[in-house]
Amino acid sequence: MNSIYLSTEQVILPVLGLDVAKKSIQAELRIAGKNVRFGFANNPKGFAQLARILDQHNAPKIWAGLEATGPYSHALALWLHARAHRVSVLNPRRVKQYARSAGNRNKSDRLDAAVVADFLCAHRPAAWRPPLQELV
Repeated sequence: MNSIYLSTEQVILPVLGLDVAKKSIQAELRIAGKNVRFGFANNPKGFAQLARILDQHNAPKIWAGLEATGPYSHALALWLHARAHRVSVLNPRRVKQYARSAGNRNKSDRLDAAVVADFLCAHRPAAWRPPLQELV
């Protein structure tokens, strides 16, 4: 599956699986029957590169999934949410168990991004919303 159909919103969203590390992010974009793999820096300059890649693939809105990695994933989740993308911040243990249940024992950042995309398609987790400013 390359995209997710949201029946309540009557829209099909491309899926973006993200594997977040301290300095870099690996991504797999699933759109129009294609899987596009790429990487970018985990900083504002890298986020701008992500925006250009999404524009190149005509993906104005996506469903992005990323594991909760504390401070490493928070800035990207906020950036995606601010641009009205649907974001799911995932429990890393659930994603790891999902990969094991699918027989995926290999481990690399690129494969992890693909597993996150698979997880989004299979489980359709709830959308993440940033905490209220008063709570931050």
